[in-house]
Amino acid sequence: MPGSLDTRAVAAVFDAPEGAVQLAPVPGHGAGRIAVQIAPAEFRRKELDQVERQVEDEYRDRLRAVAALAAANCGRKRAARRP
Repeated sequence: MPGSLDTRAVAAVFDAPEGAVQLAPVPGHGAGRIAVQIAPAEFRRKELDQVERQVEDEYRDRLRAVAALAAANCGRKRAARRP
């Protein structure tokens, strides 16, 4: 694969995210033949899936923290009610 051709250069030419570009030598051909695949929709879907998982994890962590605070607060109220 020519050294002057990289994913960043191809992404710039096609105005696509760098992560959406894949370069590979073409099997059975000599140097200079490169297969270029640009899949921005697939890249974006994977990116959104990752963000969605992060948001879900953060939401779950916050729910656990709220539940722990509620449990601790309930214990204090019970202790205060005892004569």
